[in-house]
Amino acid sequence: MSSPTTKATQFKIIFVLYSLLLGLLIGGIAAAFLALINFSTHLIWQVGYSHFNQPFYPLLVGLFGGLLVGLMRRYWGTLS
Repeated sequence: MSSPTTKATQFKIIFVLYSLLLGLLIGGIAAAFLALINFSTHLIWQVGYSHFNQPFYPLLVGLFGGLLVGLMRRYWGTLS
């Protein structure tokens, strides 16, 4: 039979290991999200602008983004 001190020590070790594992998992997800944002920003403003090479490209990107946000808000958002 284990003593209360041993159980408390085991709990602390397991708690620290779970915290490290969860921190690594959340950190990896956050890093992947930031990489995706960086890639999409590069794709839209660097590659897209050089491909289309139109002076009104930023206006079209802004209009499309606003339309996309508005539609997402309408169908998936809340009214509060």
